[in-house]
Amino acid sequence: MNTNEKVNHLYSVVKGYIGEIEPVGDSNIDEKRTENLRCQINLVEELLQEIKSVTRFSNSEYGSMSDSGKIAEKALKCFQEYFGEDHKC
Repeated sequence: MNTNEKVNHLYSVVKGYIGEIEPVGDSNIDEKRTENLRCQINLVEELLQEIKSVTRFSNSEYGSMSDSGKIAEKALKCFQEYFGEDHKC
């Protein structure tokens, strides 16, 4: 399974497990979807923290560790540029 296939599979599994997050205007449904949204936000925060922790290897003397650190730094920089300063919590 290549990286894109893995990501698509994991996305489907997580999406199915967490459930819908978009509100529909029905308070009973939206209450559950708000809970799902909070869960999804917490998951993203955990994943981003894990990626951030890998950035400490960007200056490693070991090439494979340095490569991982640089990939993590680049990804976080891309996320930051994508969301921009206007999207701070």
